[in-house]
Amino acid sequence: MPLFPKRQPSLLAMHLPLRSTKSVPNMDLFQAIAEGKEAVLSHYLEDLSDTIRRLKVNDRDKNTGATLLHQAVKVKNSAILDMLLTYGADPNIKDKMGFTPLHYVAKFVRPEKRRSVILACEDSASLMIQTLMSAMGTGANAIDAWGMTPLHHASLSGNSHVVRCLLPYTSVDKEVTDKQGRTALHNAATLGDAEVVRLLLSHGANIHAVDKKGLTPLHIAAKEGSLQAVRLLCEQILKDDNPLIRLSRRDKQNMTPLHYAVENNHIEIVRFLLEKGVDPNFPSSTGLTALHLAAMRSGVPMCELLVKHGATTDVLADGNKTPLYLAATNDRPLIVAFLLDQGACIEDRDVEGNSPLLGAVDSGSVEVVQLLLDRGADIESRNNDDRNVLHMAVLSKNEDVLQVLLSVKASELLINRKDYDGDTPLHHAARNAFLEIVQILLRHGAKASAKNSSEETTLHAACHYNYPNVVREIVKQDARLVNETDIHWNTPLHVAAQGGYSETAAILVEAGADLEAKNYYEWTPLTVACKKGNFDTVSKLLGAGASVNSVDKMKNRPLHIAAQFGNTTVVDLLLERKDVRDFVCKRNANKKNCLDIAIEEDHRGVVEALLKSKFWRELLQNSIESDQYGTHQTPLRSLIRTMPDLATLVFDNCVLVEAASDEDPNKSVTYQYQFLDDAFCGCGHEDSDDDSDSDSDSTVPVRKVYDDNGNVLPGIPLYSKDFGTLKQNHPLMIMANERRRALLGHELCKSLLLHKWESYGRYVYYGTMSIYMLFLGCLTSFAMGTPAPCPLDFPHFNTTCSFISRYNTCAVIGEASDEGQYMQTDFARKAKIIIFMVSLIFLLKEVFQMYNTRWNYLDLENLSEWSCYVCSLLFVFNFTDCSASTGVPEPWQWHLGVVSVFLSWALLVIYIRKLPFLGIYVVMFTNVLSTFCQFFMVFFLFIVAFALTFFALLQNQAPFDTPWKAIMKTTVMMVGEIEYDSIFTENVLPYETSSYILMAMFIVLMTIITSNLLVGLAVDDIKEVLEQAELKRLGMQVKLVLTVETMLPTWVRRRVVVQKRTLKPNKKTKLAILLRRMIGINIQMDQHKRQDEKYTVEKVYEHQQAMERSLKHLLERMNILTQQGHQLEKSLNALSRRLADEGDVRPRSARTSVSNDL
Repeated sequence: MPLFPKRQPSLLAMHLPLRSTKSVPNMDLFQAIAEGKEAVLSHYLEDLSDTIRRLKVNDRDKNTGATLLHQAVKVKNSAILDMLLTYGADPNIKDKMGFTPLHYVAKFVRPEKRRSVILACEDSASLMIQTLMSAMGTGANAIDAWGMTPLHHASLSGNSHVVRCLLPYTSVDKEVTDKQGRTALHNAATLGDAEVVRLLLSHGANIHAVDKKGLTPLHIAAKEGSLQAVRLLCEQILKDDNPLIRLSRRDKQNMTPLHYAVENNHIEIVRFLLEKGVDPNFPSSTGLTALHLAAMRSGVPMCELLVKHGATTDVLADGNKTPLYLAATNDRPLIVAFLLDQGACIEDRDVEGNSPLLGAVDSGSVEVVQLLLDRGADIESRNNDDRNVLHMAVLSKNEDVLQVLLSVKASELLINRKDYDGDTPLHHAARNAFLEIVQILLRHGAKASAKNSSEETTLHAACHYNYPNVVREIVKQDARLVNETDIHWNTPLHVAAQGGYSETAAILVEAGADLEAKNYYEWTPLTVACKKGNFDTVSKLLGAGASVNSVDKMKNRPLHIAAQFGNTTVVDLLLERKDVRDFVCKRNANKKNCLDIAIEEDHRGVVEALLKSKFWRELLQNSIESDQYGTHQTPLRSLIRTMPDLATLVFDNCVLVEAASDEDPNKSVTYQYQFLDDAFCGCGHEDSDDDSDSDSDSTVPVRKVYDDNGNVLPGIPLYSKDFGTLKQNHPLMIMANERRRALLGHELCKSLLLHKWESYGRYVYYGTMSIYMLFLGCLTSFAMGTPAPCPLDFPHFNTTCSFISRYNTCAVIGEASDEGQYMQTDFARKAKIIIFMVSLIFLLKEVFQMYNTRWNYLDLENLSEWSCYVCSLLFVFNFTDCSASTGVPEPWQWHLGVVSVFLSWALLVIYIRKLPFLGIYVVMFTNVLSTFCQFFMVFFLFIVAFALTFFALLQNQAPFDTPWKAIMKTTVMMVGEIEYDSIFTENVLPYETSSYILMAMFIVLMTIITSNLLVGLAVDDIKEVLEQAELKRLGMQVKLVLTVETMLPTWVRRRVVVQKRTLKPNKKTKLAILLRRMIGINIQMDQHKRQDEKYTVEKVYEHQQAMERSLKHLLERMNILTQQGHQLEKSLNALSRRLADEGDVRPRSARTSVSNDL
């Protein structure tokens, strides 16, 4: 079989016009070389042109990248090699691994066993090296992918003949280093070939060269165990000055050749180095001497040899470890005995305070432990953690060592000794599930009731890590431990419940554990289990009779805790109990029930489970005080703010439909409003101050609010006397402020809005509107029918007529040519009375509203109303005889009249804003105005900048002769009234160039950019309002109805608030429909027939909320899975340790390597 597979021609050769002979039209050159067809190959190459020939002789193998030269070297054919070089083959060419043909000579041209073959191979190698060296020039030191030269490979493979042939060439560099920093001499030392080492040394190879780890050739030879190579290297070193220093040279880890020889158990090399005078006490960077290494890895003969040549037996390595300590911890009993015989101290401690006996116990060497005890080691010794030999034996989980220690009488004093944390050996055994060791310790008198620094018994320790077999064993020994408490008053059952260990909890309950024991936080085991959320543990505790009514310091019950930590399965389990009515509505010290807590902690699963239970009505009747939202915060209000989709579930429950089908004429729909319209509330305000565990102290106190007909009973107060609070805290107003369109569009909310509007809203609103329209008409007529106090034809008229000395309106009228035209009209005189009366009525209404709404009254709308009505009164009142006789007001009254007329019409806009079909446009206007006010500061700065500049350049013109006029003129110019001709053509320009530049900047910045920016902002505001038109419309309906409601006295409100309302939607008369369309508000009740299209922004918002909820739910599930994974991991670890112990039949002492000690 050929050495190379049949090769495909290269891409370059495939595209060349090859000429072939008739005899070999398609020759595979690699195959021809492998078969030794020198003549055929020569004939083929001769027939090619020079260009094609040069390409063919350098052609490569597709897989390895080798050329014909590599192939010739590999088959050891020097004649073909010489022929290829003659035809132009490149001698320095490399394959894919970076090997040149000379590398191939070093790797593959090796002598075989037969002498005739050896001679032929040597001749072939010599000839090929001579041929390649003459052709390569400086390429003899070419490196491959590992940085190795041909000399490296020859040295590493022990090819002494190639080394012998290469070394005479001066171009061959003997000190080239590979990627590890090693020279050819390093490689020769690695192989241990004495002949190659001798050749390199004879040709001047540097014996002191070091690689990247600081290793010399002597280090490597000592490590690999070549005694001949070590001898040759040492002979060369001994010729230098200070040979002992050279022989003990250290690498980067401060390891000498002696260290490596000892570490690899090359005793003859160690003897040779020691005989040459090498000091055996040189420490490495970790402080290890040769004796330390021998104690860990070699046998007694090595230690004897080192000690014989002066090795110190008590020398300390890092961590204060002696050779004796290392021998003891590495299970070397013979070496331990030898070192003790040599006088090694048996009680030397390492940095952690461990003696050789403690170290041996920790490593589990029975024979070493017995030996040290027989030699007088202190069995009561302790380390820095105050752990004795029994602690160490338990932690190493070695029963044989423990039995040996317990057989010593002094161990009786140690079995209940405590370490630094107060743990006894039995604590550690219980904590690590060492059942057999627990049984051994208990048989030898270990106290299961011993407590550590956390006052935990051994039973606590076993329960912490869920080891039921250990728990069962300890309980069998002392059943009283099931009710012992730790520093936090936790019993073992608390610990098991906290970990969610149902099997362990069942064992403790069976042993008589107190189910009602309370810890420091006054939590029972059931409460702890509800926090953890383990269904099986809670189920077992409930089945054993654990009380669901136990309370902690904050009067939280197990159901509260389960809801607080979002354990839905536990909540479902508690809700399925027969006595659930006794505790489901209980409240804690903060007056919160389980539903309040679940909403506050944002546990959607728990909230949904509670709302779907049959106690959802009772749970929704709670009320608390909130620091953030104020008084009377019910679960429904919290749901609206944080979980609007679950609030929809409540609304659905409040709508009861009785009908055979949707078209049934007797179909009735009952809407229950007690949670949505709860201003008259009888719940959550009369808790007892008793802190006992009674069943009645924390139940929601519910006062009967409605009679049998659903009307509010007499004497039931509002939950707040502040009508503003009642309005802002109303669930409908919260929906409007939180932009809960889906909730506002629910048929329950629409039904309530319609009920309020039809009951009192339309009467109050349209009545107030009618009176206001009368006031507005009279005020307008009065202003139009009353002459101004400064007539324009008065001869002494000026713009400040009200400040003319001795000015008298009556005197002016008397001097007029037509005195009658300056007299007040009869209608204006009569309208004065109406204006006066209506203004007083509205002011009284404002006082009443101020009393009801308190601090919520202070807003711009109410301030405008006060200004309007007060100015109107002052405007129509006669302060002088002249005004009484002529009706002409004083000049200052005329100013107030102007203000009152303006405000009266502006307030009309505010009134119609509450009508949904018109109010949407008012909302657009106010949004645009708000945006402009925010932008006004930047806008005003530009105006001032240009105005002051215009003032400086155009003071000669009247519109700019003062700064104030310049500001006003600049503002007018911004809207387009520039008057370019009057400024630049009809007037003189003192600073013409600057004026034109300034005008150009003004046109660009103010007229074009700023104006378009304002328009763009306005368009965006209007677009936003239109996109949320449905939400705005519903919000305005809510604000209209609730604003009207604040005007009602309490006794009127009590009459119109109802608990429920039943409608017959399929029995509407035509008259009712007509009246509703005329005087009703536009509320669509049939939610199933009409689904309003949602706008893009609203869709995105709702989708984002849904994604946030899903992500939060996913994180909760991940946390639960993580906890379960940790529990499973603990169980698997315990199981694996148990299986390993059962499968490990052979004790550690039987695994002692006797051969290493010989």
